[in-house]
Amino acid sequence: MTTILKTLFPCLPFAREGSIRLPTTTRTTSSSTHRLISEKPPLHHPPRTQNPQLTTTKATTTISSEKQPLAPSPTLTTTQATTSIISLLLSSPSPTPTPHLTSQISSLVHQAGGWSEYLASKILNALETVLKEAKMMEWNEGMKGAYEKACEAAEAFEGFVKEHPVAVGVFVTVLALGVVGVLAPECLGWLGFEEVGILEGSWAARWQATYMGLVPKGSLFSFFQRLGMTKWRWMGGVVSEEEGLAQMMKEYGV
Repeated sequence: MTTILKTLFPCLPFAREGSIRLPTTTRTTSSSTHRLISEKPPLHHPPRTQNPQLTTTKATTTISSEKQPLAPSPTLTTTQATTSIISLLLSSPSPTPTPHLTSQISSLVHQAGGWSEYLASKILNALETVLKEAKMMEWNEGMKGAYEKACEAAEAFEGFVKEHPVAVGVFVTVLALGVVGVLAPECLGWLGFEEVGILEGSWAARWQATYMGLVPKGSLFSFFQRLGMTKWRWMGGVVSEEEGLAQMMKEYGV
């Protein structure tokens, strides 16, 4: 066997019969020193480390047994709520915002997800349609009384341009605002009509800016005061939320 190995591998040294001894001498080259070893070094696996993102602790894995309350989902669409609120206004027995009427409107608004400018504007638009149809025989005494109050207050409008092509539409909107102000005054606030003025960026501010040539600045204030809103203290123009809050705090001595 040794003879065969010597014949095949003449460069390998043989210490004794049947054994092969690899050289352990150091080879020196111009670039580096290499040492030949007879055994492969044992493989060393790096220690396992836990991903900090996957590490769980008692504090982070503890799940509270108490369920967080979920916000109730609206059970009415804004269109459905608007239709029901208009029906309440038409069937109102009194031309004043009675506690019963206010409670019913609040319930419908809650079912629709709460007050918003969008809901308030839909109520106003629907009321404008009712006034244009003028089916007064279908109105209850409360609606008739609120409409008459709005007409009386609007007749005293100073500087209203009646000859303008869109004057009729604007006048109907004013009457609708009057009816809302008498029966559901909270709706006016969501349209942007505040005690201290018209809220900047609101529906009321956009409407006034569009029809400023038809409706003089002070006319709306006088109109609402004639409807009984004597607490209003408008500052003569559009106000920001900060200005309005400051003015109200001043008025109420806060």
